[in-house]
Amino acid sequence: MTQGIKVWDKDGNVTFSTEDITWNYLATYTVEGSETNVVHNLSPLCSEFLVIAQMIDQASGDDEAYVHTASVVSKKLTIKRQTGVSAGNTTSTMFTVFGR
Repeated sequence: MTQGIKVWDKDGNVTFSTEDITWNYLATYTVEGSETNVVHNLSPLCSEFLVIAQMIDQASGDDEAYVHTASVVSKKLTIKRQTGVSAGNTTSTMFTVFGR
């Protein structure tokens, strides 16, 4: 049995689906709100990566919260707090990484 993932936009349209493309689950990373510039080496066997960010918790006493950003360059995943956003307004973030 295969598993897949679909991503919808705010209007309910599917913007990405793995039904037609096979992606391999590589890893899940959790980053605390206070952390920044976290780097992970990714699989040397993959040439393309899909990274999904999910907010884990709410910033304490604040309705405005931010998740970390992620970028992949030269098979390295770099996770950072958004520029100008304090650690207190950044929630813990879980990143799921797929590759192919």
